[in-house]
Amino acid sequence: MAESPRTNRGTGPRLTTDVRDSTNTTVVSTERGAEIATATSRAASQITKLTEKQRASTEQVTAAMEDISDVARQVSAGTSQTLAATKELSRLSDELSRLVAGFQLPTEAKA
Repeated sequence: MAESPRTNRGTGPRLTTDVRDSTNTTVVSTERGAEIATATSRAASQITKLTEKQRASTEQVTAAMEDISDVARQVSAGTSQTLAATKELSRLSDELSRLVAGFQLPTEAKA
């Protein structure tokens, strides 16, 4: 049953205080939530920037590795060419030795 206004006197101010306290708590919680959201957004932005820097660095490393691989292939090709030229020079040296072996210098007669 409905309370009489006399018995309800202490309830009004207490109820008002409870509502004000709850409202203040809600405002503080909302402000904290907004601060946390802002901090989270900043952190996400920093993570994004760092990830982009990492990606760029990784691309640079990849490009450098490709350059090193190209140089290694060129060195290998140069080594193969040097080996072929060395074999040809050796063959020509052997042939020259064979051709020269057949010649005799005249001996000088002693007077």
